[in-house]
Amino acid sequence: MPPRETRILVVCLLWSLCMGYYFFGLLLPTAHRGAVARGQAGGYEYGNDFYQIWVTSKELLTHGTAPYSAETQREIEIGLYGRPLDRSSKRDAVVPYRGYSYPVQANLLFAPLGLMSFSGVQIVLSLILPLCVAASVIGWSAACGLRFSPYQLASMTLIALGTCPVLEGLYALQPTLMVAALVAGSLALLRKQRLVWAGLCFGLALVTKFSALFLVPVFALLYLVRWIERREGSAGHFVASMGAVAVIALVVGLAAYAPYARKLRPVAAA
Repeated sequence: MPPRETRILVVCLLWSLCMGYYFFGLLLPTAHRGAVARGQAGGYEYGNDFYQIWVTSKELLTHGTAPYSAETQREIEIGLYGRPLDRSSKRDAVVPYRGYSYPVQANLLFAPLGLMSFSGVQIVLSLILPLCVAASVIGWSAACGLRFSPYQLASMTLIALGTCPVLEGLYALQPTLMVAALVAGSLALLRKQRLVWAGLCFGLALVTKFSALFLVPVFALLYLVRWIERREGSAGHFVASMGAVAVIALVVGLAAYAPYARKLRPVAAA
């Protein structure tokens, strides 16, 4: 490794370690003390964003419980805060709504994790999510047509890992980090004309989170221009592969809602 790149890599590593110390050593303990003072520190803090996906996936697999029911919300609140929230209390009312805030289709991608204990899920995602950050850096570099050496990619990954939004996502086990990697991979595959794989990656990103929806018009415009200029029909591979994942997700969502809809039918008739 050239001396200059070695120095840059060391500086980036120190930056990441310093930001990690600030976030985990200073910021989080302060936030924890505030949660203790409010009586909201009895549940899972590490992995709090993914906990609701794990609970709903587990309940769907074992009992077929609807993820948006009041019972599920109560279970999520107990897991996150150690007790159900009391909305009549000013102290609890300021906490954002902590029911299931993801589309049911998210359970399609993470269903295998619903079979594990949450401590096992924490270990698995603690290994996967940093790799997703690295994959995002590599994917965006490839999508933009930029060529970097392995040491430069490692330096950029360390810088990304040392930013507060990424550190917060890693601590919360935020699945958006996976979405970011899937979107970056989809764009990189598009640049290489791997349309089927690009469609699959982008379809999975839509299943996980709606934060990738804004890219749908971009892709549609891109392929419209290609079709007008070259009359190429290869865009169908992308649309078909992305649509297949979306249809599977829709079927899973309808199946999850069926038991809940049957319970509500007598109330609606009354």
